[in-house]
Amino acid sequence: MKNAVIYARYSSVSQDEQTIEMQINKCTKYAKENKLNIVREYIDEAKTGRNGNRSGLQQLLMDSKEHKFKYVIMYMSDRYFRNTTEALAFEKELNKNNVELLFTMEKYDDTPQGRFMKVINYANNQFYSDLYSVKISNGLAENASKSLTTGNNVPFGYKTNKNTKEFELDPITAPIAKEIFERYAKGETVAQITKSLNKRGFKTVKGNDFNKNSLHRMLKNKKYIGVYVYKGEVMPKPIPRIISDELFKEVQEILEKNKKAPARQRAFREYLLTQKLFCGYCGEMMTGYSAKKKYNYYGCKGKKAHKCNKIPINKEYLEDIVVKSTKDFLDNQNNIDMIIKEIGKLSKQNSKNDFINSLKKQLGTYKKKKNNLLEALANCDDKNLRPDIYNKLTETNNNIEELEIELSNLETPIDDLLFEKVKFIIQEFRNGDINDLKFKKTIINLFIDKIFLYDDKVVILFLTSKRKSINLSQNINEQTKSLFNTTLVEMRRLELLSENAATKTSTSLVN
Repeated sequence: MKNAVIYARYSSVSQDEQTIEMQINKCTKYAKENKLNIVREYIDEAKTGRNGNRSGLQQLLMDSKEHKFKYVIMYMSDRYFRNTTEALAFEKELNKNNVELLFTMEKYDDTPQGRFMKVINYANNQFYSDLYSVKISNGLAENASKSLTTGNNVPFGYKTNKNTKEFELDPITAPIAKEIFERYAKGETVAQITKSLNKRGFKTVKGNDFNKNSLHRMLKNKKYIGVYVYKGEVMPKPIPRIISDELFKEVQEILEKNKKAPARQRAFREYLLTQKLFCGYCGEMMTGYSAKKKYNYYGCKGKKAHKCNKIPINKEYLEDIVVKSTKDFLDNQNNIDMIIKEIGKLSKQNSKNDFINSLKKQLGTYKKKKNNLLEALANCDDKNLRPDIYNKLTETNNNIEELEIELSNLETPIDDLLFEKVKFIIQEFRNGDINDLKFKKTIINLFIDKIFLYDDKVVILFLTSKRKSINLSQNINEQTKSLFNTTLVEMRRLELLSENAATKTSTSLVN
């Protein structure tokens, strides 16, 4: 039996421990039916699906690198993420570790259409989550207009008046907040201040130790001079201040000066096509490489192993081609119609699988049982037996309701608003900025299945089975080839220097 783990969570909005137990039971049953061995359960309680920074989820990701399990089982995709970009990025990390994600209530084929159906469901989850967040945002805006606290916007040094929801100075931490600004203005570093605060036992408003990020956020917060800013707009009513305008201005000048200091760390380059880009000749995956810390390109793994002669290609050039081609794909109404048709087809297929037929059979059995219990209840004159019949009837009704919910989710994975939602999602991408990094990552992960690169062209396979071939600039290819060859020579030179150094060290130790 192959090993698997379970991930379950409930949100801060619906804090019902039974939901965790129900999810685990469903996942355990799914594992048993599919002959999978559960080795661990990961649980996140009272955490929102819009936030990927959950301890259980992050621990799961780290453990997946140890290759102790092959599958992650979850109840439904909306228990996983309600942010499409983060969902795709997280699943991509799991796949990199050869771990597959399974859902007990959702079934996806390992085909381009099946994978597309999955990401559309992710986008569908985000659609509803965004609608819900708009309602919350309206309430927050109303509070902000009155300069009231909104629950999570009370900085260190303040507290909330329980009756009026107004900001009040905390007599214990307000003086410490003022001290922090004064110490930074006098030249103490962030590291020195955080170390001192943690040593004295002070915690952030979230109950954590102070670090450079929490202190920087604090030093930039205008609430300390009585200014309430909500979404870039200053609210008319001030709140109690802790420090003077002069001290705040002095701290901002120091922060700006330190920000402009030379960076000590090399900038991280993210290769957006990783795990989707393959060599058109040998089929090996193409990965990102850097030369001289400023030239970035994709190279074939087969080339590195001397099994292929594929020319490498400039990173930015190829990514721009892929993103622009995908955006052009979405600008074509025929392609959108094809996407909707594919989803409709898959929705119908889902309703015909054996699992659904099995659930329908169970539902029929419970409905017959319910009718028998109702008949027994109507004919029962024994007061001692009636409570037992009531209990069995309640249990049967619960089973019927649960099965009906399962069937509803499986038979209509995307509801009657399917067309409108798909159009809405695609319209958002039509209006996207191809220069925005987040947009690039999302559009690549959401709509592209695989990319095959040749020396003269790139072939993009979209998740709808449609493909597009684009000719490449020979000038770009020659430049990258020249750079790649230069890099290989430089790498070999460094290897020789390293070997010589090792030889000298070895000789010195012997002598």
